[in-house]
Amino acid sequence: MDFEISSADVEFRSTVARRISNVIDEVFGAGVDLQQVLHTADRQMMRRWTQALDRAGYLVHRWPREWGGMGWPPSWVKILEEELSAANAPPTDGIGIGFVGPLLCKFGSAEQKQRYLPRIRSAEELWCQGFSEANAGSDTMSIRTFAARDGNYFIVNGQKLWTSNAHVADMMFALVRTAGQGGRRMQGLTFLLLSMRSKGVSVRPVILIDGGHRVNEVTLENVRVPVENMIGEEGKGWAYAQSLLADERTIVAGVGLSRLYLNNLRRILTLEHAGAQPLIHDPGFRERLTRLEVELEALEFLELRTLDAKSNAAGPQMLTPILKLRGTEFLQRVTQLTLEAAGEAALEMPGTGSGSDRLPPPPPSVTWATASHLYGRAATILGGTSEIQRNIIAGVGLRM
Repeated sequence: MDFEISSADVEFRSTVARRISNVIDEVFGAGVDLQQVLHTADRQMMRRWTQALDRAGYLVHRWPREWGGMGWPPSWVKILEEELSAANAPPTDGIGIGFVGPLLCKFGSAEQKQRYLPRIRSAEELWCQGFSEANAGSDTMSIRTFAARDGNYFIVNGQKLWTSNAHVADMMFALVRTAGQGGRRMQGLTFLLLSMRSKGVSVRPVILIDGGHRVNEVTLENVRVPVENMIGEEGKGWAYAQSLLADERTIVAGVGLSRLYLNNLRRILTLEHAGAQPLIHDPGFRERLTRLEVELEALEFLELRTLDAKSNAAGPQMLTPILKLRGTEFLQRVTQLTLEAAGEAALEMPGTGSGSDRLPPPPPSVTWATASHLYGRAATILGGTSEIQRNIIAGVGLRM
């Protein structure tokens, strides 16, 4: 592919930056602190933001044109995501938009598309992903949650673990076992869409090391799921899952997020001092920052190649696990260096101590650095561990 920046790219970036700013002002008001919005926005606010992005054409740009996609070249997809990151734009339902929507566009029935895709675009329904289990994390084919056919329903029993956003989701797309393995573990897996409001669904929070509630354990006890909520054919869920996992790993690589983290690192190196000089002038920090900048630029080129390959069936499909591996490990390195630059301030919590000993709150950039570092420990596990990615690269890509 051509990596040269065209005049059309420059014009598109200018247009996108201006329109994103206008959408933010429209939804949240001019001059709003978007970092504060991330902590206080309710579901109604998220719905307004999602719908405004959709009206601008910036929500489901990767979907097929008939369902709202834009058919952009890979460079424009990258530009949009860079500008959203640069604007500190609040998140949308990444699971519904990034995983469920593309899956339905490829494999869903006409009725399923008509029923679910508009509700994803309007944020009327939020989604969670029911893959991982206690004994089936990255090894998706070891799933034990079982769905027994009962007339026009499946009766689902089992547990899902590390289920992001299950506590706020309306729907789950779940990979379940509907038949014996028949000698091959990928046989008998089926995709079901189930309502989180169904009788027999219970959600238990799992609090992470950063104190945040993002993931959950979901127990399914005799949950009745209509047969029309099955994606594609019974027993062929693994084939559909492979397509979805490729989309997931490209998103989880988090290249746009890493650019945001790198900018925060540069800000802290400018603010924090070693003696009379800012840390950014310290040779040790300066060298490590430069290495990260060069590596991120290489990652951005790899992301462009991956996006181009996904739009071209003949492209090198092994780029996806490579991007996921390198992207998530980079994210951990940049947050680690940010924590080192913040120093003792990264250990402080606002309002600790008593009386005159109470500590002032650390700067927002430092608070964000600490939370990002702690949550970033999961980056090399989410969407398939680094070990799994290396096995795929070695086994499938290099035939080792």
